[in-house]
Amino acid sequence: MYMVWVVLDQVELLGAVQEAWEEAGIHGATMVESSGFSRLKSGGEYVPTRYVVPDVSAVGNTLNNTIFSIMSTEQQVHDALRATEKITGDLDQPNTGVFAAWPLLMVKGVASRAAEEGPQ
Repeated sequence: MYMVWVVLDQVELLGAVQEAWEEAGIHGATMVESSGFSRLKSGGEYVPTRYVVPDVSAVGNTLNNTIFSIMSTEQQVHDALRATEKITGDLDQPNTGVFAAWPLLMVKGVASRAAEEGPQ
């Protein structure tokens, strides 16, 4: 299993990224609103949590979205990257985002797709 971590700079693309992942067969992710140090250093506002700042449009350009997902196979990781870049463009370009993935030593509490679907 693999952990996938995505920082999406353009928050307005979150829904499209979610749809692209679902079309690629990737389901289940957690999203949190976040802000990077560089945005804070450049005069952005501090955004502690959504519950303290319920109207995210009021904080301007200080937010991004961070997506976490546990994926069963390396192929799913590559599919997620392709789906993400279909929406964001090349993540090596400025102001698009960051995509990272790494193997997990242990995972508990996440059923694998094969187990959910039963014997083939």
